[in-house]
Amino acid sequence: MSVYPRAQRAQTVAVAPTETTLQTFDVDRTSVLALHLYNADATQTFQGSLRLQARPDESTAVLPFAQSEWLGLRDVVPLTARCVDVPVGGLATLAVVGTMSGAGGNVVLSARDLPAT
Repeated sequence: MSVYPRAQRAQTVAVAPTETTLQTFDVDRTSVLALHLYNADATQTFQGSLRLQARPDESTAVLPFAQSEWLGLRDVVPLTARCVDVPVGGLATLAVVGTMSGAGGNVVLSARDLPAT
């Protein structure tokens, strides 16, 4: 698993009809991660969720992943985009995962840190 820095430029990712990890982000020093996802497929709907991994404190190991049905990434219909701000305080990593409704297609994903409010 490759872990990306807390901000990244838009990247096109192939998504299968089975669960696919689009990107994994290091968010241990982030309060809010802004995600922008564009479903580039003309016929398939993207179903996304997040896998969250926490670290109780700096001296302990990272806990196993927990799945989150983040509603902002569900039902992204063909050729539409979603922007969601995910509060990630207390997390070590966040993975964006999802499936396509058909044989598979592409999405474009980018992320950046937002300042704490």
